[in-house]
Amino acid sequence: ALSPELADADESVDYQAVQSQRLDALAQMAGHVAHEYNNLLTTILGFSGLMRQASHLSDDERDNLRHIDEAAHRAADLTHSLLAFARGGMVSFGTLDVNRIVEETISIAKPTLGHLLRVHLDAPRGTPSIDGDAGQLQQAILNILFNARDALNGDGDVYVTVRELAAEVQISIRDTGPGMDAETRRRAFEPFFTRKSPGSRAGLGLSTTYGIVKGHRGNIEVDSAPGSGTMVTMTFPLSETPKSTRDRTHDGDLALIATAADDATRTRATRLATALGLTPIFARDTAHAIELISSRPHRFATAIGSGDGADSTGIRAILETHPTLPLLLCTPTTA
Repeated sequence: ALSPELADADESVDYQAVQSQRLDALAQMAGHVAHEYNNLLTTILGFSGLMRQASHLSDDERDNLRHIDEAAHRAADLTHSLLAFARGGMVSFGTLDVNRIVEETISIAKPTLGHLLRVHLDAPRGTPSIDGDAGQLQQAILNILFNARDALNGDGDVYVTVRELAAEVQISIRDTGPGMDAETRRRAFEPFFTRKSPGSRAGLGLSTTYGIVKGHRGNIEVDSAPGSGTMVTMTFPLSETPKSTRDRTHDGDLALIATAADDATRTRATRLATALGLTPIFARDTAHAIELISSRPHRFATAIGSGDGADSTGIRAILETHPTLPLLLCTPTTA
């Protein structure tokens, strides 16, 4: 028989495995639903935008279109969060200076955190870079900072630490709040789970952060107990992008139109390329797209895709082959 200590440890390992599988299943379901909604919202916003350009609309008709746009953008915000949780939200990877991203994020957050919340930053010079999306990494850090603010009721201390550990960069954010009980800690990354009072806006902050970190090939952990505050730790692999590749630029006159999820999205992407003064080049599939860019990489100013379904997979493959190619997504979540 196992000792109580070993039995507890074994149970903890089993629970972590089950919880990880549960989160992965939730992510797959959330991603599927979000992708389907994203396609619908792309069509709604795309054609409402075209309708607004008509000269014969009355004031009431323009006001109706405005309400449609506002509702669609609110829905797009939700799908954006769900896609991030599902690790399916499109990102444009580049080489990131972690210290600079953390410093800028804290600066952005300060007006919202309040003057009574004290943020202490410990980020040694020379911390290596990581490969990632600056906007998404900032969002992940902001979500944790805002959770810390809520836990402290806007008055207390938050400690942000950046460290290099072997082949990883670690970002830790610790607050001096009341901490979490075991049940809250276990469910912290679940979409729409919250211990906040009814009516509070909550539910996708840490789940979005979870998806962002996983989408960056990183790991995230929560260490917390009642009365001991909470520490969220994110770890990311060091950058693998050669410097010579990072410095390349594109100044061409062509726009690659990747395989789109539907005809409406394809039409919208084509019109966008034309509006930018670029000549659209259509790809039959991902292999054809990579072949086109590889044959004349500096002629392409951008790649345009929907960021959903098969198109998402294709865009990711293109970016892996040509990581410095600018990307435009014909979706409401990137508007």
